[in-house]
Amino acid sequence: MKISSLHPIIVTEDAEKTMAFYAGLGFTKKHTTEMAADSPLYIIANGDVELEIMQAPEKELVAMTTGLHGIRLNVDDLEAAVEAIKQNGGTVLGGPFDTEWTSVYAVKDVDGNNITLLKHIKK
Repeated sequence: MKISSLHPIIVTEDAEKTMAFYAGLGFTKKHTTEMAADSPLYIIANGDVELEIMQAPEKELVAMTTGLHGIRLNVDDLEAAVEAIKQNGGTVLGGPFDTEWTSVYAVKDVDGNNITLLKHIKK
């Protein structure tokens, strides 16, 4: 399994305000997707550096807090990554969740930190 990049995920109560802050640091919006109802996820970038800004959902499936939510690992083999999480003591919370461009699993590491495993797909 090859990991191609690491991206922090920031959960916020006001995604527009958070994106405006990062726009002042040179970040621009690449695209938007919706992972859950009323919970848009914005991918912003400054060159090769990407951040995910997630609007905190009103009805949460998993407890979330405002602030740094976790990390995203872009992987070449999603099933191998999920198996590695399980074999090394992590927990799979759910997935795969498919969007137009991605397939995603939500997992936790052995310390309970949130990790999004993501593979870019073409449909």
